[in-house]
Amino acid sequence: MTEQMEMTSFGLLLLALTSVLAFNVDIPSALTHRGPSGSYFGFSVDLHKDRGVNWLLVGAPTAQTEQPGVARGGSVFRCSTEIPDQCQSIPFDVTGNNNGSGQQIDQKSDQWFGATVRSAGPNGPVLACAPRYVWFSNNYKRREPVGTCFVARDSFREFSEYSPCRTSSWGYHRQGSCQAGLGATISPDGLRVFIGAVGSWYWQGQLFSQGLFSRLDVLSTTEGSAAEDDSYLGYSSAVGDLDDDGRTDVAVGMPRGANLTGKVVLLSSNLTNIANITGQQLGAYFGYCVAVTDVNNDGLQDVIVGAPLYSNYANTEGKYEMGRVHVYYQSARLRQSFRRSDVLDGGEVSKARFGLSVSALGDINLDGFNDIAVGAPYDGPEERGAVYIYHGSSKGIRTKATQVIYAEQVSSALSTFGFSLAGGMDLDGNEYPDILVGAYDSDRAIFLRSRPVVYLNTVDISYDVESKQIDLENKNCSLFDGTPVACVPLTLCFEFSGRGVNNREEVMVQLILDSKSPKNPRLHFLSEENKSSLNETYQLVKGQRACRTYTVYVRPLIRDKLTPIESEVRYSLREVTADSRRTGAGQRTRRSLPPVLGAEAPSKTDVIVIQKNCGPDNICIPDMQVTYKANTDKYIFGSDKKLEIEVSVLNAAEDAFEATVYLTLPDEVKFVRVDRVEEGAPPVLCSSPSEESGQPVLRCEIGNPLSAFRTSVFTIVLQPSARLARENAAAAIAAGQKAKSSLDFILEVNSTNPEDPNQLFDNRAEISLPIRVETDLSIRGISDPEVVRFNLSAFASSSVQVKSHENQVGPQVIHIYELGNRGPSDILKANVYILWPTKTLSGKDLLYLVDRPFVDGPASCQLMEQFNPLALKLESERLSSLSSASGSGSQRSSSSSSSSYSSSSSSSSSSSGSGSGLSKSSKTTYSSSSSSGAGANVISSSSSSTTSVDGKPKTSSTSSSWNRTSTVTRYGPDGSVLSTVSTHNSGAGAPGQVIPGQIFDEEEDYDYDEELDQQSTQGRRKRQVPWQHSGIKKNRVRNRRQSQPKDLDRELNCGATQCTIIKCSAGPITSNNNVVFKLRARIWAQTISEIDWEDLVISSKMVVDINELPYGIDPDYLPLRSATVTTTLDQLDREREARAIPWWIIVLAAVAGVLLLLLLIFVLWKMGFFKRSRPDKDECEQEPLKSENGHLQRDEAL
Repeated sequence: MTEQMEMTSFGLLLLALTSVLAFNVDIPSALTHRGPSGSYFGFSVDLHKDRGVNWLLVGAPTAQTEQPGVARGGSVFRCSTEIPDQCQSIPFDVTGNNNGSGQQIDQKSDQWFGATVRSAGPNGPVLACAPRYVWFSNNYKRREPVGTCFVARDSFREFSEYSPCRTSSWGYHRQGSCQAGLGATISPDGLRVFIGAVGSWYWQGQLFSQGLFSRLDVLSTTEGSAAEDDSYLGYSSAVGDLDDDGRTDVAVGMPRGANLTGKVVLLSSNLTNIANITGQQLGAYFGYCVAVTDVNNDGLQDVIVGAPLYSNYANTEGKYEMGRVHVYYQSARLRQSFRRSDVLDGGEVSKARFGLSVSALGDINLDGFNDIAVGAPYDGPEERGAVYIYHGSSKGIRTKATQVIYAEQVSSALSTFGFSLAGGMDLDGNEYPDILVGAYDSDRAIFLRSRPVVYLNTVDISYDVESKQIDLENKNCSLFDGTPVACVPLTLCFEFSGRGVNNREEVMVQLILDSKSPKNPRLHFLSEENKSSLNETYQLVKGQRACRTYTVYVRPLIRDKLTPIESEVRYSLREVTADSRRTGAGQRTRRSLPPVLGAEAPSKTDVIVIQKNCGPDNICIPDMQVTYKANTDKYIFGSDKKLEIEVSVLNAAEDAFEATVYLTLPDEVKFVRVDRVEEGAPPVLCSSPSEESGQPVLRCEIGNPLSAFRTSVFTIVLQPSARLARENAAAAIAAGQKAKSSLDFILEVNSTNPEDPNQLFDNRAEISLPIRVETDLSIRGISDPEVVRFNLSAFASSSVQVKSHENQVGPQVIHIYELGNRGPSDILKANVYILWPTKTLSGKDLLYLVDRPFVDGPASCQLMEQFNPLALKLESERLSSLSSASGSGSQRSSSSSSSSYSSSSSSSSSSSGSGSGLSKSSKTTYSSSSSSGAGANVISSSSSSTTSVDGKPKTSSTSSSWNRTSTVTRYGPDGSVLSTVSTHNSGAGAPGQVIPGQIFDEEEDYDYDEELDQQSTQGRRKRQVPWQHSGIKKNRVRNRRQSQPKDLDRELNCGATQCTIIKCSAGPITSNNNVVFKLRARIWAQTISEIDWEDLVISSKMVVDINELPYGIDPDYLPLRSATVTTTLDQLDREREARAIPWWIIVLAAVAGVLLLLLLIFVLWKMGFFKRSRPDKDECEQEPLKSENGHLQRDEAL
């Protein structure tokens, strides 16, 4: 606890030293002078020395003076550097308005005397100007603001006035509005003043160079072209040697020059042009203020230019007019001078006006390079102003401010702090230049002293080990309890110097071991084994080196053996409190401020590494490779089975330190344990999963180090949580999102020593286990009756042409379908499609639907016009019978939307097989509309097929061949074609074979098994669930399982009939429950009578598409289910009566036959058939034939 308090107090001290006292401009000792209220006291400032007396010069351009007849003429005050509010007005001009010939010839009221104040340096003259001074012309008709300046010499006892525009060149087109003195300066030697006159020649501006010892010694710039109008040359000015000729030159601001981008004109001592420096941004007011100093100590003076209205348009915060300062460097090559530059950006808020004032401070920290100050009068936390201090260096100005002084740090009563600046003189006698800051809006000027700087020339921290390595095996030191450990000596050395500082200084030192690992340091001091930092005070003598050596110890059993051990020493000077700064015996006075440590880094470090088995370079580069095996390839929702992931990590290269496996887990999975696969293998330590990037991450340490070519194998046992899975799925669905479709894991391995980037590909593996819901939907169907036996003549020969009652149509048939969920999971929703053979391909009624489907269970069907379209009168007893058969829970279908399907085709029907009809040439159109009236899609499909039976009309005793081409086109709501798919099929069949389509072979037996059923060595395990509906016989089931991807359009093919597709929605269907659909129809006997048939089979079909499962599981992986129900027609009057032939046809046929016979006889007679002569008979021929064996032949045998 004591150590923590020491570290905390020391840290607070360091923080104070680095923030409040960022560098050597001292804020606590700030001296504030307040001028007359409303006088703009602080509008201009400068430092001055005169005969050993230090003065602060402050201009107050609207101050009331004692000049008779003058109101708010303005004044310049000289103030004390020791006592606040101790100021007196300098009597530059004590007279009132001048008179000539008894008349007033000028006006000094509101002349803004003191708007410009400049000192030539110690014991030199002081320049003060009134740019709004008004002069009357000779005829007194014109009053022109020509401006005027005064120079004070001889300790403010001698004053001279210079008004270069008070001539006969009246008018703004000449010098009548020149406002001389708005920008003015004086040479360091006190021989010349440079007065800017911004209003000369249409406000082109002008500069005058006036010799102070001869009024005739006047030089001035001339009028430029009309393009230079309104440029304001002379708005600001600063002197220095700008061409390295040893003479005083002048830099003159021209903020509206160069087409409003601003310009600074560099003029020689005789006002000839040296160079022009042009701004970069329109309206930035480049040249508003200028300063000259050598910031890189190359012996050449550089130019600093302020652009207070500069805006960085690239910033994304919408800030503007933050301001910018440019530093241009003079070069030994005249042609290269002022081409190289740096920019300073310091404004933090809009309209900060950074660069409204700049000042050369001299070498404020005595490091050999001059420094500058930049004012931003509207910057800061409360926009009360700020002053930025920038240090010079051999490379130029340091673009990062060394110190920023805000008005709030000095006084809460300040505003526009930094509007004016002055520096470059040491006024408190400590050899360091001080700063004077004006804040005109609060009528104040603040004097800020500079503190002496102590430079630590030597700060060394070093492990006294030549190899810079710690051998953990070399345990040559012992702890208090005798534990042998490795140790190493550590040495600190200090030496300081500085100007204006005492010969002895106390340096507070904090030594921190293993500073990069403050929570688990690997080194400690012997005095306290848990202590890794030490605070001490060094008494240093100026110019003498002081060193101390410490022995530091390595902690036993350290984990991190790869990261270098970095120790750090932090140091600071002992801070002097505010009370100790008060004047008193034995204490420092205001003139002797306490020193501050130099701006170099307040800390130093040294590094030592742990010796490793990594070769000569002591750098190990491993090659980690991770593989895995899981005990399952999917996750069954709700399953209690644990997940086991066997992880194998091989290090195929050098040692891997702190080798660690990371497994990112889904929220639904919890870590159980880790099992080792190999006995005797190094232990694997896994910590509880921690949240990283919003997901739990399991961290397992597998070796420190994991040696080269060593493999670590272990099994991670996990337990999915069904409760969390349900909660996450419900939350996703409530948020309008899809629930997870898989459990995703990320397996990674790494170590603290980095690998070759080209070998990282095998450090990571992604594991994805699809989430499945185990459900088993089966479809059964039956026809009632299965075989319809009827006398066709009883209906076909009916004399009633217009049917009004259903019993006039034909015999009744009922198709019953049952959807059964054999579980174990529920089915929330399924779309059910029933394909009903309503008409033949020629458009004649076939199986006439007399009513809507009756549904028993959680399902409903859409209303359709195809139910009893002729509005036949129905038999009430059949309705009640069907309804009662459905059970008390039966319901009729209902819906708020409608769908209709129609199909037209031409084909001969098949006398065998089963399906939703027979199709040969068809055109199907589907349309759907809902109450919303939006989002409708139209699907148009057309198919054509041809059937030939050995080139002859089809009969039941010949072979057949077939071809079919189908086209499905989808249309969008605006009628545009979304997609078109065409298919072509052909084949041949034996006699009696059904033409392919949606025709179902009645000899086939289909049984659906859910894909998720468990596998066994004997084959697929089938679960049998008792059927709930007694009217469906199991041996008449027509189930079909779809194993191919979903193709709903193909399944809804009507085949050889014009079918009606009835769309229903079923669900939720809980486990071991079912839904029954019953459809009642009449066979249209008239159509049947026109078909040449002996046994005719008519079939319907049901297609089921599961589209919603519990917990938001995506059901796309489940196939379509379908089944058919067939009805066989058998006519009782097969012996058909011969059709009666009219008598006249028989008579006509007999007569025709007789005539034909007579004609034939006549033709034969004409050809001589009946007149043929016979040859004479020989006696031999008349002898009977005898057999060689003595037997008689033919009649002779009798």
